[in-house]
Amino acid sequence: MVKHSPHPNNPFHKFHLHHAPRGLVSGLIFVLIGSLSLAWLLLRTGKKPNRITYPCQQIAASNSLLFLAWLGSTLGLTLSTHFSRQSILRFTGVAISLTLIVLGISHLNLIKQFNQTRVIWGQSQPSRVVWLTNTAAANGYNQPWSNKANQTVVNTMMDSAIKALTNQSTVANAWTSLFTTHNNGPNYVAGEKIVIKVNFNNNYDCDNNGCPLLQTVNALLRQLANDKGISQADISLYDVSRNFPDYFISGIQTSFPQIKLNPDRNTSPPCTVSDNVLTAPFGCALANAKYLINMPLLRTHGMAGVTLSFKNHLGSGTWPDRFHNGFFTANSSNSLVQLNNHPFIKDKTMLVVDDAIYGLKNGGPNGYPNFTPNALFLSRDPVAIDSVMTDYLESQGACITCAGSNPRIYMQEGAKVGLGNYATSCTGTNCSFVYTNIDLVRCNPACPGTPSPTSPPQNPSDYDSDGDVDYLDFLTFLRSFTNIFSFNRLLGKM
Repeated sequence: MVKHSPHPNNPFHKFHLHHAPRGLVSGLIFVLIGSLSLAWLLLRTGKKPNRITYPCQQIAASNSLLFLAWLGSTLGLTLSTHFSRQSILRFTGVAISLTLIVLGISHLNLIKQFNQTRVIWGQSQPSRVVWLTNTAAANGYNQPWSNKANQTVVNTMMDSAIKALTNQSTVANAWTSLFTTHNNGPNYVAGEKIVIKVNFNNNYDCDNNGCPLLQTVNALLRQLANDKGISQADISLYDVSRNFPDYFISGIQTSFPQIKLNPDRNTSPPCTVSDNVLTAPFGCALANAKYLINMPLLRTHGMAGVTLSFKNHLGSGTWPDRFHNGFFTANSSNSLVQLNNHPFIKDKTMLVVDDAIYGLKNGGPNGYPNFTPNALFLSRDPVAIDSVMTDYLESQGACITCAGSNPRIYMQEGAKVGLGNYATSCTGTNCSFVYTNIDLVRCNPACPGTPSPTSPPQNPSDYDSDGDVDYLDFLTFLRSFTNIFSFNRLLGKM
């Protein structure tokens, strides 16, 4: 057997792989993760540097910096002839400790940002969208507002849809699931405020234009007030840029007299706060609420292509015209993306419910409804639900690009900043409604089987799995790397 002469400055001179203890294996795993993170970072951002803003790339960058700092300090000291082996290992341990402290904090902050962008509903797993139809829902748009839809049928549709979205057997449990998922653990607490954004852009003549149906809004309020037991006084309906018409006020107050109706417009000018996007300030009700439910309509739009969940928030503040020039901007400065990425909307949105009993597939947003989908769309992901509804409109012959560009641009840009999952299944008007990153549950009207839940993965920054992100997670983060130090101690014994 050939013997190798040891080198006095080589800590590996007695190393044999078959003698490797568990500490070494952990060290090798650290090296593997660091190497793969660096390779991923270089491959993904090499040709498109703007990808460095993606949450997954930021985490890869943090891992890469940690790995390179460790590698540089270790190799630099190892190759130096001015230090003994013990000094090399001592300095390496100190360098790694300092690197872990500095970059560990950075790593936690980046991962916390990753979670805050709700990429649970973004790139990490499919987003659930429920599409429920029942041909018995609509009674005809020419009917009086009290009878445009069958309230009993719409109630059943809303109940089935919310249970399918959350994979729960009761409406009460479904709302508990929505709140605990949104809050990463805690349930709704009495006194917390909920606001519901409805779309009254056509309030000047709802009889001849599409406006929110009483039956759909009341079906949602019934669940919140009756099934979940939330005080009516803690729920507000709003559209800061438009007044509510008489039919809506009387129709809501008849069933839910304590619900607050457009409270920001009880003053002149409307109540707003300093927080704004593109100088358009948000309303006070949204600013003071903890939870936001978005209730758009299903319509095309002459300026934006479609007007769905993203565009509905032009009425979450005053001056909606400030957003008109940026609908098709192909980067994060897209006006709809900026608006929906604001914490008031991004962090408070817990549900999107699209009222698609009637729709406008041509000539929207103004005009008499020209088709009757008899549908509700529900999701927690605004990008995914807009993707599906845009596909549906296109499958029905809607010209979504007649505004001069493609509204899917804002969905793509929204997905890039972590607002949700974008996809399309259409080639022209031929749409399969089959997606890899959207879990579409179609109910007609019964939902197929028992769908598997789309629950979010554990918060990646919650290292100790206690439901909170705090200093204990940082300590756990550091503790997870103790085997690296065991690796260095191992080298010192060789």
